[in-house]
Amino acid sequence: MIRRVVFVAVHAGSALLLGGLLGLVGSVAATTAWLALGLRASVFWGAAVALMAAAPFATIAQGLPSRPVVGAMFGATHWLAHALATLSLVLAGFAGGMDLMLRAPREEGSDGGLPSVEALPSSGGGSSPPS
Repeated sequence: MIRRVVFVAVHAGSALLLGGLLGLVGSVAATTAWLALGLRASVFWGAAVALMAAAPFATIAQGLPSRPVVGAMFGATHWLAHALATLSLVLAGFAGGMDLMLRAPREEGSDGGLPSVEALPSSGGGSSPPS
């Protein structure tokens, strides 16, 4: 339980810091969907990919630059692509955090199911570590 609270707080804070108000809204929406609907991380990964894939089409729909050098107003007039990319990164961060949180060792001293160094096969022919 504490792990989830810390995860949600850290994600919301970093989303606000890096994505502004839109990042915070995306983080709150992702958290709400996760807690209310029980969505898996794969759903958030898929949504992140879909939003990032939609961003170039939003740029095209809002108009490509007429000159070879893009001016400062290009970003201000193409807010939809910016919003889609921001939400995509927020969802990707949320999905990645879910993956890390759910795969982390749950008990003190647990190695998370990873093999110990001694259990790994030897490379054969190399020097062995001192005993």
